[in-house]
Amino acid sequence: MEIFTQFFDQLRLHEKTTLFFSTGAFLISIYTLYKNHLEKIRILVYPSDFVGLVIQKGTELVPKFNLMCNFINKSTKVGAVHRMEATVTTPDNANYRFAWNLFYQYLPGGEIMTKQADPYPLAVSSRASALVGIQFEGVQTSEKFPWSEGRYKIEIFGWTNRKHRRQKINIKSTFHIRISSDKADQLWRWFTADDKEWENLKDPHNAIAIRVPVEEWSDV
Repeated sequence: MEIFTQFFDQLRLHEKTTLFFSTGAFLISIYTLYKNHLEKIRILVYPSDFVGLVIQKGTELVPKFNLMCNFINKSTKVGAVHRMEATVTTPDNANYRFAWNLFYQYLPGGEIMTKQADPYPLAVSSRASALVGIQFEGVQTSEKFPWSEGRYKIEIFGWTNRKHRRQKINIKSTFHIRISSDKADQLWRWFTADDKEWENLKDPHNAIAIRVPVEEWSDV
């Protein structure tokens, strides 16, 4: 360290200036290389403040839920979310697997949801966010899916810049919902609704989403 100090003291002013700027340019080059080529894509997903538990005429045996997901890209490169899935743990600790089924949007008025598109890789620009309505669909059950009263754990997870499902997931969020007795009654009503009730609903897809608030969430 002392030798370096003596060497630096002996340099002329213009030599010191040249050395300073050369060192700065080198460090900037290293930083640019890291940002452009080595930095990992880091996308986070945040759920909205409610989940829509979907009942649809003719497919009551297929469990579904709607969720507005806010994807935030923390990195300086564009990232692509190739697939999203979910696991729902019921109050009695049964686990159900879901996969994204479609993208939805709200019609004018903000009450009726409609299909926007089939799932496709979502591009999220650098340092930007994308708010997307996703419907998750489970596997058809032998009996109606038990959206009964109680507390549920929901984990949503996916693959960013990874096209194959067998690769390690690198985006995840966990949250809980609690179905009250009132919400459970609403769900049961539509599980057992007749043709007249569906007709009176006047929904273009013969479907209804019962809103249940999100209690808490974590992105780990």
